[in-house]
Amino acid sequence: MFEKKNPLTPTANESAYAIGAKAAEDVFNKKTLEGLVVDKKIANAIKTDNTAEDLAKANDKILVLEKTVDELKRSGAKTA
Repeated sequence: MFEKKNPLTPTANESAYAIGAKAAEDVFNKKTLEGLVVDKKIANAIKTDNTAEDLAKANDKILVLEKTVDELKRSGAKTA
């Protein structure tokens, strides 16, 4: 008459939470990978010409990365 539920089976809310957690991890990992790509571009800009314009662009990118890391920390994301 009544169906026994497995206590280890996630409820609908737990499944939604797991999906949200996975999405948050994916976003964090994507930002991290993009950050590494930007870091490589910054390193290349500094190695090659060292023009004031390249260094200004690199500095702007560093500021954006720092802001992104601060936002991730505030949101509770784990950083490496």
